[in-house]
Amino acid sequence: MIRRALTLVLLVAGCGPAGTSPPPAASRPEVVARMEPLPLRIPPLIEGPIRRGPYIQAVSSSEATVCFELREDGDGKVDCDGRSVASPRGRRHEVVLRDLKPGTRYEYSVQPGGIKASFKTSPDGDADLFFLAWGDCRTSYERLAKMSALAARDLPDFSVHTGDLVDEGTVPEDWDRFFEAAAPLLRTGALWPSMGNHEYDAKLYYDLFILPAPERYYTFSAGPAQFFILDADWNGRRDPKQRAWFSEEMKKSSARWRFVVLHQPVVSCPCDDFTPETSMYRIFGRIIEEGRVAAVFQGHNHNYQRAERNGVLYITTGGAGAPLYSIGDQTPETKCARVVNHYVRVRVSGKTLSLEAVDLNGTVFDSVVSSQ
Repeated sequence: MIRRALTLVLLVAGCGPAGTSPPPAASRPEVVARMEPLPLRIPPLIEGPIRRGPYIQAVSSSEATVCFELREDGDGKVDCDGRSVASPRGRRHEVVLRDLKPGTRYEYSVQPGGIKASFKTSPDGDADLFFLAWGDCRTSYERLAKMSALAARDLPDFSVHTGDLVDEGTVPEDWDRFFEAAAPLLRTGALWPSMGNHEYDAKLYYDLFILPAPERYYTFSAGPAQFFILDADWNGRRDPKQRAWFSEEMKKSSARWRFVVLHQPVVSCPCDDFTPETSMYRIFGRIIEEGRVAAVFQGHNHNYQRAERNGVLYITTGGAGAPLYSIGDQTPETKCARVVNHYVRVRVSGKTLSLEAVDLNGTVFDSVVSSQ
């Protein structure tokens, strides 16, 4: 049963005029390939003693952890809100800031290096929420740098990532390139990642990110929303423990808004269904629908797609830097499809959810509003 009335607001630059019904299969939106020219080589953002960071992890309404790694062993310190918190000598530093106020943006600086950044704590209750969804930023880190610089201007509360952050999750230098290119956005708030196939379930992934147990998949809450981050790769989709965990956590959730983030798509073109037994929709679809999930953010397909099935929005956001893919045959569930580098803005206010897909020129090319 569809529990939400969907009001589609499609911009002129997007997939059709406002207020129209989805077109039939024979006249679906044309897939427009938009290969943005690569910018000139962007100078390194991370210089001096810091190799990676700073970036925020494990943020809540009252705490946040500032992470950074030095090129050599050294002392660390974070100055925030009139307080200084020291970190023991070493290369990896994880500085916990406590006793923070909910829904508040804090500025901080890191020593050594003197880098300044900010983050926002999670709100309490039904406060408004603004976050970004993006993914598949591997390979073209120059393109990622352009996206990151643009998205940082939005100053989101945090962002969720649909996986494939790097080319090779086992290669330290690839992570160096990721943190360098993504630095502007990472210096505005927390990043909550999901693991893609290019992360290879690598130890580095778990070393770099502070994630709730069991880490490979997890859940977190922010104000009126709860997020369920799944492992959709080959091992994850065959893991009955993950499916049981997802089902149980969904049943326990009392959040007004529920979102799922994963790499391999549940509903997309193509859906990456290796066999009926390993279909993402077959494994997770019923839990998603019965759990009244508002939207699923997924990657793996290097393009933008918006689909709707049984009252759930499926947003494919795989265009933050990886080589773009054509979309192929669309289904009647596909409402918008673009071959374009992009990220997605998501706003939650009361009973209203709004999404905007933004290309690397800052143009909103698709928009949708959903009301509970």
